[in-house]
Amino acid sequence: MFPELEILKITCCGKLASVPYCPVLKKLEIKECQKLSRVPDYPVLKELKIDGCCSLAMSSLTHLTELCELRYLAGDYSCVNMSLGSWSSLVKLDVTLSTNVVTPLEIDKNQGPLENLRSLDLSGLSFFTATLSSSQMHARLWKCFTFIEELRIYGCHDLVHWPTEELMSLTHLRYLDIDSCDKLEGKGSSSNLEITKFPESIEKLYIQDCPRLVALPSNLGNLARLKRLDLDKCNGLKRLPVGMDGLTSLEELRIEGCRKINKFPQGLLQRLATLKSLRIQGCCPVLQRQCREGGDYFKLLSSIPHKSIQTAVEESMSQMKNLTKVLPKDGFGLDIDGNESG
Repeated sequence: MFPELEILKITCCGKLASVPYCPVLKKLEIKECQKLSRVPDYPVLKELKIDGCCSLAMSSLTHLTELCELRYLAGDYSCVNMSLGSWSSLVKLDVTLSTNVVTPLEIDKNQGPLENLRSLDLSGLSFFTATLSSSQMHARLWKCFTFIEELRIYGCHDLVHWPTEELMSLTHLRYLDIDSCDKLEGKGSSSNLEITKFPESIEKLYIQDCPRLVALPSNLGNLARLKRLDLDKCNGLKRLPVGMDGLTSLEELRIEGCRKINKFPQGLLQRLATLKSLRIQGCCPVLQRQCREGGDYFKLLSSIPHKSIQTAVEESMSQMKNLTKVLPKDGFGLDIDGNESG
């Protein structure tokens, strides 16, 4: 039908049973097409996004061997079992599972690392749950990700402990983002509570919106390549680990909404003067007072080119000022409770 078409997007076609064949199609996006169960054999397809197509199983996509980017957002009761070895050219993989999916990914027994895969996004259940019967499969799965450089873990509610065993395989990892994992406590596994190591190749570490988090990885101070550390909305976290003087490459530090952290460890104090950017916002008032003029940390922070120290009250006032700037000037506005006022 479309011999020269390269990009195709199909959205909310509930009765669609088949997709037209396009010989030079390079990018395909399909969303909310519940009856669609198969994608044609597009010989040069590079990017594929599937969103909420409950009849389109991941295992039905293995014939698309030229894929470089695959994003699969499972609909309810979607079948996501697949062989990762089908896509040797894959550079980016993004998998989001619904609460009804219990078996995410599977691999062949002799499957080796995916040498081209550089970016991995995981969201949903079952990525970090390894039962006794599936522990070997679980270990082999993560060894397939040896070459990834960027890992994003979002909303993985089965993640309770630091994924030490999984991350040990990721020797090339540079960027790690753990977000909205509401059961993560940040300890080691039940069988090995003390070993909570992250790969020493990490350059950027983001941990945000994990309210039960009580401890950061024990080897955080050994991450000599770490350039940026962001901690956001981790209200269960009471302290930063000792030994942070080993963060010899640290340039940016941001701590926001961590209301129980009231001081910096001695090791971090030795690194403050070398920072290029520091942001402390909505944290413990004790910590923020020490960072301001007259506080114990103020002189250490004086050489930092870009810094922002803001209390929760000041943050709220700033937001209110920004709100008044965008309100109409004709006498109508909003009360704080959201009601219209004249």
